[in-house]
Amino acid sequence: VCSAFESKLIKEHTSLDFLTLTPGIRPFQEEASDQKRVATIDIAKKQLVDFVVVGRPIYKATNPKEVANNILREILIK
Repeated sequence: VCSAFESKLIKEHTSLDFLTLTPGIRPFQEEASDQKRVATIDIAKKQLVDFVVVGRPIYKATNPKEVANNILREILIK
């Protein structure tokens, strides 16, 4: 578990097979709230994050299913 901003560095010092899980993902630049080091999905992809954790942007949405589908598209398409 690490910030998106450390994932690539961790892999450089261990192995590309070392799995990283990153909380604090704000897929569409939502408010950071109480989290200090948030990142977009694009940043997470560039930093080679293996698993992203997206909580508040989904569960606080008026249409969580739509947000989750948009996140999946963002992950899979770009």
